[in-house]
Amino acid sequence: MLYPTIIMESFFKEVEPVITFSNNVKWFRAKKKENWPGVRSKPLHEINLDLHNYIINKIISIYYNNNFEQVFWDSASIQFHKIKPSDLKTWNKKQTHIHKDQAVEIAGVIYLNKDTVCKKSGTTIYNEDLKEQIIVSNTFNTLLLYDANKFHGVTQFTSLEILRIVIFIKNIRTKYNFLERLNSN
Repeated sequence: MLYPTIIMESFFKEVEPVITFSNNVKWFRAKKKENWPGVRSKPLHEINLDLHNYIINKIISIYYNNNFEQVFWDSASIQFHKIKPSDLKTWNKKQTHIHKDQAVEIAGVIYLNKDTVCKKSGTTIYNEDLKEQIIVSNTFNTLLLYDANKFHGVTQFTSLEILRIVIFIKNIRTKYNFLERLNSN
Protein backbone atom coordinates (compact mmCIF):
# COMPACT_ATOMS: atom_id res chain seq x y z
CA MET A 1 0.00 0.00 0.00
CA LEU A 2 1.34 3.36 -1.00
CA TYR A 3 -1.60 5.71 -0.36
CA PRO A 4 -3.64 5.82 2.85
CA THR A 5 -7.41 5.99 2.85
CA ILE A 6 -8.65 9.55 3.32
CA ILE A 7 -12.17 10.82 3.98
CA MET A 8 -12.87 14.52 3.49
CA GLU A 9 -16.27 16.05 4.23
CA SER A 10 -17.53 19.17 2.42
CA PHE A 11 -15.27 18.57 -0.57
CA PHE A 12 -16.88 21.22 -2.77
CA LYS A 13 -17.32 24.71 -1.34
CA GLU A 14 -20.30 25.10 -3.66
CA VAL A 15 -21.73 21.73 -4.60
CA GLU A 16 -25.02 22.86 -6.20
CA PRO A 17 -23.40 23.95 -9.50
CA VAL A 18 -21.73 20.53 -9.70
CA ILE A 19 -25.06 18.72 -9.30
CA THR A 20 -26.74 21.08 -11.77
CA PHE A 21 -23.98 20.34 -14.28
CA SER A 22 -24.44 16.57 -13.76
CA ASN A 23 -28.12 16.93 -14.67
CA ASN A 24 -27.12 18.11 -18.14
CA VAL A 25 -24.42 15.61 -19.13
CA LYS A 26 -24.84 12.83 -21.66
CA TRP A 27 -24.72 9.38 -20.04
CA PHE A 28 -23.07 6.21 -21.36
CA ARG A 29 -23.30 2.53 -20.38
CA ALA A 30 -20.21 0.38 -19.81
CA LYS A 31 -18.52 -1.17 -22.82
CA LYS A 32 -18.20 -4.97 -22.86
CA LYS A 33 -14.69 -4.95 -21.35
CA GLU A 34 -15.67 -2.51 -18.57
CA ASN A 35 -17.11 -3.63 -15.25
CA TRP A 36 -19.51 -1.20 -13.64
CA PRO A 37 -23.30 -0.89 -13.39
CA GLY A 38 -25.33 2.16 -14.35
CA VAL A 39 -24.17 5.03 -16.51
CA ARG A 40 -21.22 7.42 -16.57
CA SER A 41 -20.51 10.75 -18.18
CA LYS A 42 -17.62 11.44 -20.48
CA PRO A 43 -14.44 12.24 -18.53
CA LEU A 44 -14.65 15.69 -16.96
CA HIS A 45 -11.51 16.91 -18.75
CA GLU A 46 -13.55 16.60 -21.98
CA ILE A 47 -16.74 18.30 -20.76
CA ASN A 48 -15.74 20.61 -17.90
CA LEU A 49 -11.99 21.21 -17.66
CA ASP A 50 -12.33 23.68 -14.76
CA LEU A 51 -14.17 21.12 -12.64
CA HIS A 52 -11.66 18.40 -13.59
CA ASN A 53 -8.72 20.63 -12.63
CA TYR A 54 -10.35 21.69 -9.36
CA ILE A 55 -10.86 18.05 -8.32
CA ILE A 56 -7.44 16.72 -9.40
CA ASN A 57 -5.51 19.63 -7.90
CA LYS A 58 -7.34 19.35 -4.60
CA ILE A 59 -6.71 15.58 -4.45
CA ILE A 60 -3.01 15.88 -5.29
CA SER A 61 -2.66 18.60 -2.63
CA ILE A 62 -4.06 16.19 -0.04
CA TYR A 63 -1.19 13.77 -0.62
CA TYR A 64 1.56 16.16 -1.76
CA ASN A 65 2.63 19.74 -1.15
CA ASN A 66 2.59 21.30 -4.61
CA ASN A 67 4.41 24.37 -3.27
CA PHE A 68 7.55 22.36 -2.51
CA GLU A 69 7.59 19.49 -4.97
CA GLN A 70 6.57 18.83 -8.51
CA VAL A 71 3.98 16.11 -8.98
CA PHE A 72 3.16 14.52 -12.32
CA TRP A 73 0.61 11.91 -13.34
CA ASP A 74 -0.03 10.21 -16.67
CA SER A 75 -3.80 10.45 -16.58
CA ALA A 76 -6.74 11.16 -14.35
CA SER A 77 -10.16 9.85 -15.27
CA ILE A 78 -12.90 11.71 -13.40
CA GLN A 79 -16.53 11.03 -14.32
CA PHE A 80 -20.04 11.36 -12.98
CA HIS A 81 -21.51 7.93 -12.22
CA LYS A 82 -25.18 7.20 -11.67
CA ILE A 83 -26.66 3.86 -10.60
CA LYS A 84 -30.41 3.20 -10.48
CA PRO A 85 -31.76 0.08 -8.76
CA SER A 86 -33.01 -1.14 -12.16
CA ASP A 87 -29.43 -1.04 -13.51
CA LEU A 88 -28.47 -3.86 -11.19
CA LYS A 89 -30.92 -6.23 -12.86
CA THR A 90 -29.05 -6.00 -16.18
CA TRP A 91 -25.50 -5.90 -14.76
CA ASN A 92 -24.02 -9.34 -15.42
CA LYS A 93 -20.77 -8.96 -13.45
CA LYS A 94 -22.09 -8.69 -9.89
CA GLN A 95 -19.66 -11.36 -8.68
CA THR A 96 -16.76 -8.98 -9.36
CA HIS A 97 -18.08 -5.94 -7.52
CA ILE A 98 -15.31 -6.40 -4.93
CA HIS A 99 -12.18 -5.66 -6.94
CA LYS A 100 -8.89 -3.80 -7.32
CA ASP A 101 -8.49 -1.13 -9.98
CA GLN A 102 -5.87 -2.20 -12.52
CA ALA A 103 -3.10 0.22 -13.56
CA VAL A 104 -4.41 2.92 -11.19
CA GLU A 105 -2.66 4.31 -8.11
CA ILE A 106 -5.28 6.47 -6.40
CA ALA A 107 -9.01 5.88 -6.72
CA GLY A 108 -11.79 7.87 -5.18
CA VAL A 109 -15.45 8.71 -4.93
CA ILE A 110 -17.29 11.96 -4.22
CA TYR A 111 -20.82 11.19 -3.01
CA LEU A 112 -23.48 13.54 -4.41
CA ASN A 113 -26.77 12.19 -3.04
CA LYS A 114 -28.43 15.15 -1.30
CA ASP A 115 -29.74 14.69 2.23
CA THR A 116 -28.22 11.22 2.37
CA VAL A 117 -26.13 9.42 4.92
CA CYS A 118 -26.38 5.79 3.88
CA LYS A 119 -23.83 3.30 5.17
CA LYS A 120 -25.16 0.53 2.92
CA SER A 121 -24.73 2.42 -0.37
CA GLY A 122 -21.23 3.65 0.51
CA THR A 123 -17.89 1.98 -0.13
CA THR A 124 -16.08 -0.78 1.75
CA ILE A 125 -12.30 -1.22 1.68
CA TYR A 126 -11.09 -4.80 2.30
CA ASN A 127 -7.79 -6.33 3.34
CA GLU A 128 -6.04 -8.99 1.25
CA ASP A 129 -8.14 -11.71 2.94
CA LEU A 130 -11.29 -9.86 1.80
CA LYS A 131 -12.22 -8.96 5.35
CA GLU A 132 -13.86 -5.57 5.83
CA GLN A 133 -11.36 -2.96 6.91
CA ILE A 134 -13.12 0.38 6.41
CA ILE A 135 -16.78 1.13 5.68
CA VAL A 136 -17.53 4.64 4.42
CA SER A 137 -21.10 5.91 4.27
CA ASN A 138 -22.56 7.53 1.18
CA THR A 139 -22.58 11.01 2.75
CA PHE A 140 -23.39 14.06 0.63
CA ASN A 141 -20.37 16.03 -0.64
CA THR A 142 -17.85 13.67 0.97
CA LEU A 143 -14.66 12.55 -0.77
CA LEU A 144 -13.22 9.08 -0.23
CA LEU A 145 -9.69 8.43 -1.53
CA TYR A 146 -7.92 5.08 -1.31
CA ASP A 147 -5.05 3.10 -2.74
CA ALA A 148 -6.52 1.57 -5.90
CA ASN A 149 -4.59 -1.65 -5.21
CA LYS A 150 -6.76 -2.35 -2.18
CA PHE A 151 -9.86 -4.50 -2.63
CA HIS A 152 -12.96 -2.30 -2.54
CA GLY A 153 -16.56 -2.16 -3.70
CA VAL A 154 -20.01 -0.76 -3.04
CA THR A 155 -20.93 -1.89 0.46
CA GLN A 156 -24.40 -3.01 -0.63
CA PHE A 157 -26.62 -2.21 -3.58
CA THR A 158 -29.81 -0.65 -2.27
CA SER A 159 -33.03 0.84 -3.61
CA LEU A 160 -31.35 4.27 -3.52
CA GLU A 161 -30.38 5.92 -6.81
CA ILE A 162 -26.70 6.77 -6.43
CA LEU A 163 -25.02 9.85 -7.90
CA ARG A 164 -21.30 10.23 -7.42
CA ILE A 165 -18.08 11.22 -9.09
CA VAL A 166 -15.54 8.43 -9.60
CA ILE A 167 -11.83 9.21 -9.75
CA PHE A 168 -8.89 7.17 -11.10
CA ILE A 169 -5.34 8.61 -11.14
CA LYS A 170 -2.57 6.71 -12.94
CA ASN A 171 1.21 6.69 -12.63
CA ILE A 172 1.97 9.46 -10.15
CA ARG A 173 5.58 10.62 -10.17
CA THR A 174 7.46 12.84 -7.75
CA LYS A 175 10.89 12.88 -6.13
CA TYR A 176 9.63 11.01 -3.05
CA ASN A 177 6.53 8.85 -2.94
CA PHE A 178 3.96 9.62 -0.30
CA LEU A 179 5.19 7.13 2.32
CA GLU A 180 8.88 7.93 1.77
CA ARG A 181 8.13 11.59 2.45
CA LEU A 182 6.20 10.76 5.62
CA ASN A 183 8.86 8.37 6.90
CA SER A 184 11.70 10.85 6.34
CA ASN A 185 10.39 13.17 9.08
